[in-house]
Amino acid sequence: MPVSSIRSDINNLVRLINNRGKIKLEDAARLLKMETKSLEDLVKILENLEIIEVEYSFVGDKILKKGPRIDSLSSDEIGKRVENIA
Repeated sequence: MPVSSIRSDINNLVRLINNRGKIKLEDAARLLKMETKSLEDLVKILENLEIIEVEYSFVGDKILKKGPRIDSLSSDEIGKRVENIA
């Protein structure tokens, strides 16, 4: 996946979570027009960077929500950190 595409997907995901507060992983994948597996890979990276957090519902749904560092990093900083990991 090209770096520009990854950055775009990350920015869109962070923006979506910022706007909604919480969202199911499956709903985010549908809204962002991404495969669930691809989104899960990005979520793992962003979770390790404390940009987002993952909660599990009673029925096992993954719920994405704002992490403690979501507001402290710009989209460029997030993109650079993800590039260093990916």
